[in-house]
Amino acid sequence: MNFKQLIFFIVLSTLSTSDILSQSRQLSRGSDSLEIITNEDVKILELTFDALLPYSDFKRSLNKNVLGFTAAYYAQSDSKQYAHFGLLFSLYKLDELTNTIINGFDQFTDTTTSSSFMARFIYRQYAPFYYKGLEPYIEASVGPHVFYTSTNTIFLDDEGGSSFTFDESDLGLSYGIAVGTTIYLIDNILGVVKFGFHGGTSTSYLVAEQGLTTLYPIDSFVTEVDRVGYFSINLGLEYTF
Repeated sequence: MNFKQLIFFIVLSTLSTSDILSQSRQLSRGSDSLEIITNEDVKILELTFDALLPYSDFKRSLNKNVLGFTAAYYAQSDSKQYAHFGLLFSLYKLDELTNTIINGFDQFTDTTTSSSFMARFIYRQYAPFYYKGLEPYIEASVGPHVFYTSTNTIFLDDEGGSSFTFDESDLGLSYGIAVGTTIYLIDNILGVVKFGFHGGTSTSYLVAEQGLTTLYPIDSFVTEVDRVGYFSINLGLEYTF
């Protein structure tokens, strides 16, 4: 069984729990037992720090792993299940170059950054048990992603000041599936651990293949066009109310 088949099996297994009441966020009373607890209208705010591990052509072009963060909001489904729907926002920095430039009497620092922003609709399905403070879940998400490159110029003369410009951007569609668990910490605060598999449409983006090689950082970036593909590791905190 390959990785995609394994994930598909997990999705089907978890979604089969369609007749169970929604679960709450509280510690199981039995240290070695499985316990089903019911509670309705649970909402979640979540913040995670993310590590992205690209694969295939996306890995070849970036030639490195990427760090970022995700903020998400979940609301419980009206159907009496262990299900939540929500919206997440992710921001990742791909590359950044900076240089101080002297042009006649003008001195300024140019910083060019290549980034990715994603906004996804998300569905999360919890397992029908709560074990030793752990609540496993699976989730699926889909939505637009934007790759963009921006330059921030800071002038170093007596008056100071700065300017900000977008150099290039491209829009695509991304999607993903993930498995994870929440970990009870204290009151309404939980830890979050999640592992995901993500793909997307072919999109253009800028990378700095050889570092700073020109006077202006933007000129050291080259354009790549690849299908988006990466694994993700998410670690963070969750607040329920």
